[in-house]
Parts: sequence; structure tokens; C-alpha cells
Amino acid sequence: MSDDRDQLMRDLADSLDDTSEAPETAPLPSLDLGPGVYPDVSIEAYISDPCAEASLRSSDLRMLLRMAPAHFRAHHPRLSEKPAWAMKKATRQMNAGTIVHAIVLGKGAAFTTIDPTAYTTQTGEQAKGETKAYRADVAAAQARGLIVLKPKVSDAVERTANALREHLTAALGRAIEDHAVEQTLIWEEKTAYGPVLCRTRPDLIGFQQRAAKCVEIKTTGLELDNDGVERILSANDGGYLMQAAWQLRGIAANFPRAASDIEHSFLFGEMSYPNLVAPITTSKLALEQAGRRCQRAVEKYAELRESGEFASWQPRIGSLSAWLEKAWMEEEGDIETS
Repeated sequence: MSDDRDQLMRDLADSLDDTSEAPETAPLPSLDLGPGVYPDVSIEAYISDPCAEASLRSSDLRMLLRMAPAHFRAHHPRLSEKPAWAMKKATRQMNAGTIVHAIVLGKGAAFTTIDPTAYTTQTGEQAKGETKAYRADVAAAQARGLIVLKPKVSDAVERTANALREHLTAALGRAIEDHAVEQTLIWEEKTAYGPVLCRTRPDLIGFQQRAAKCVEIKTTGLELDNDGVERILSANDGGYLMQAAWQLRGIAANFPRAASDIEHSFLFGEMSYPNLVAPITTSKLALEQAGRRCQRAVEKYAELRESGEFASWQPRIGSLSAWLEKAWMEEEGDIETS
């Protein structure tokens, strides 16, 4: 079973590589949207930034905190000197996980399955790898806006999506389509340098009287255990937690009646057998900490926007990390090992 899972992960990686070879496409024109709730904004328009001025989404916040300002500007479709390059970077992760979302939620990206072994070589033998004809068909499908998956990945996607959809429908108590699915939320955050337009796109929001529940679907190639969930939530400098806090800000701004009672949860689906589903409710403490990081990032962007200077890295002194310093000292015999 481990060998099968490893092969599936390689196939998943291949599907991502296929997507990354797609040609660069310029961002869609701005829709000049202001604060509000928009149910019909396409994922392409959302990534392009549909707002009346450059806005922030959660991935922008992480980049503002971790990277040089020049990196952030280069990756933002509305601010980059190479907007087509920025769009390619932003859409690179639209692979198998994106298709799982589309199947579960009944809305989103389209895909097709192309089997490289269905082709023949120049000698008339069945292909074992990717032929020129296969790559040409992949490129043609991508040009039509389709995500291309190989058969094993396609099967895994359908199994994972079915497990997630069954669990989510049971948890909600009614059809997924009866809830707010992939709606674009736009609002303003106040800063010392003036308001900043912000956007988010939660997978699903359910309302009940004055309460709201936000559910975000994620897929993973790991077999989840207790430690695995925490590792995933903490990965990428707590990126998932910042996304959760950001989504709650967008919901509170646009649905003030539910602002005092909003619950956020992640629904993780394993991409490999037995395709288990792990529902994780995000703790209030983690959300509060992530929310403070979001605010720091927004303030940083507002300051950069005010100055107009998105600088590169500044000169600094490099030093050893704590773990490497300890390892080297142990190697030299300067400290005792336990």
C-alpha cells in the first residue's frame, strides 16, 4: 500500500508539473468591485484581482510578512511589472486539489483525463512515458482552460471528492448547494495609512439565524494522524490559520449580524486509500494570533503603498540557526550531548 501511495504522490506531482508548463496568460481586466458579496466572480477573475484598486488576499499577507516587498509586488497581478508571470505563479497550484473542490462544491474549475499510455511511439508500440502527441494534447486542453489529470490521479480525485461530499452533506444536514459556495467577499481594513481593500473566497458559508459557519476544504497526500494535522496547520508559517482568520474577517465585515458567532473549520481529505476525512475546528486562540499577523501584514502593505517603495532585501548579517549552532558545538565537543 505504501508503494501505491508513493506512486500516487508522484502522479500528483506530475499533474502539477503539467500545469506549470501552461503558457503565461495576462490577468483578466478589473471588474472595479467595491466592498460587498459577489456570488458569480470566476476563479480567474478572483485571482486577477477584481477590485477597484489593488487588494489583498491571504496569500499576499504571508508574502508580505516573509518575503521582501519587491517579491510581493512581483507576485501581485495588479502591481507586478510582469502581470502574466504573476498570474502563472498564482495559478500553478490549480491541480488535483482544485478539481476536488469543484466536484464537492458543484462549482469551479473543469478538468479532463488524458492517459499517456493510450498513445503509441514512432515504432507503433504502446507508450510507457509521455510522447510528443500526449504533450500536444495536454497543451491544447490547457489552452481551453482545462486542468489535465492522469488516470490514477483522476481516480484518486473522485474517491476523495466523494468522501468529502458525503461527510459535508451529513454534517450540514442539507444539500451543499443550499449554502453560500465560493462567494467572493470584499471589504475594507482600516490602517494608519488609510483603508485597504481586501478579498477572500471561502469554500462554504452556512448561516443559521445570527450565527455563521465557514468550512474550508483541503486535500493532502499524507495519512493523517494527530500530529499530522497540527503539522499541516502550522506549515508555511501558519498559512492555513492566517487564511482562516482572514476569511472570518471578510464574513464579519459583510455579514455583521453573524460577526459575534462565526465558527471556522477545515475539512481535510486524504488523496490516497482509505481516503479518510478529518474535520478540524480552528481554536479561538489560534485564530486570534493569526488575526494579529493578518493585521500586521495589512499595515505593512498600507505603509508600502503610501511610500511607493517596494524594496528588495536589505544588507544584513547572517548567523547560524539555533539547531545548527548546537550541532556544530557538539561536533567540536564544546557542549555535552544528552
